[in-house]
Amino acid sequence: MSGLSVSNVLDSKEVVITAVVLEGDGDTSVRDRDIVVTVGIAEEQVMMDSGKLSQLQAVVERLWAQYAQMQVGAETAVDGEEVLGEAEAGELAFTYSDEEF
Repeated sequence: MSGLSVSNVLDSKEVVITAVVLEGDGDTSVRDRDIVVTVGIAEEQVMMDSGKLSQLQAVVERLWAQYAQMQVGAETAVDGEEVLGEAEAGELAFTYSDEEF
């Protein structure tokens, strides 16, 4: 009888994990600052999630597992338009200013 070999589909790939700590107000502690984390393989689809800086490890581990499942086709990625459609007005805000560059 042969042994069962189980491996993660991401074990043999270089995975890029990016964490951005968003600007906080003067009263926000470092642990409570918002973060945006992406996990993906270069030049392929990435997954994104957010949380608090104190939750960084949990957010990365959750994204890693979801990304691995997506890579083997066990689950499909959530459609971005669906997520935006479900967000309440005012929840997502992106700003751009030439003065900051």
